[in-house]
Amino acid sequence: MSPSAHCVANPKASSILALVDDDDRAAALHFVAHAKLGRWRTIRRRALIKQYGLSEASARRIEAAMHLARELMATQKPPALHSAADVAALITPLLFGDELEAVWIIGVDAGGHPIETTCVALGTANAVAVLPKDVFSVLLRVGATAGFLVHTHPFGEAHASPADLLALRQLVAVGDLIGIPISDMVVVAPDGYCSALEQWMERAEIDELAQEVP
Repeated sequence: MSPSAHCVANPKASSILALVDDDDRAAALHFVAHAKLGRWRTIRRRALIKQYGLSEASARRIEAAMHLARELMATQKPPALHSAADVAALITPLLFGDELEAVWIIGVDAGGHPIETTCVALGTANAVAVLPKDVFSVLLRVGATAGFLVHTHPFGEAHASPADLLALRQLVAVGDLIGIPISDMVVVAPDGYCSALEQWMERAEIDELAQEVP
């Protein structure tokens, strides 16, 4: 299964392009491609002009839009999480550590509303390891009824690797054992996001079909 089957394009890319003048589209695309995950929320006008070559007017609009987004996030209660898209919308503005892969856990209540969002592991530029105790100690501490994992690929694609799927399978097993299910692992990258759970399920279906072939 190719990555594109699961990857969903980053909605911020089209949003950024809608804010800039036509002459700045190339510079805006450069920003979208190279700013990495955490820069979306904290980017400033001077950096947009000096590092990415945007005009003053376009840079001001992007800076103002990001400021407004931060203000709204600070005052609004996060909606319930039901899908990978919901998780990506919640977590992307909060990401930090642009140069490092990370694992986050989002604990939710019985209605699916986030009650805790915490980074539980930081790795290198292309790898990260997470222990079950780091994930479930957070969920137990806040009394979460379920959890969503987020795995960042700051230099990679929005596609779960075999190691990612193995980690997800192990964490799902632990969650089932203690009664706090892991609802999904959402892989977030500069090019978008994907559901590792969907990849895992489709891979399992393919393996089952292969076993049935005589």
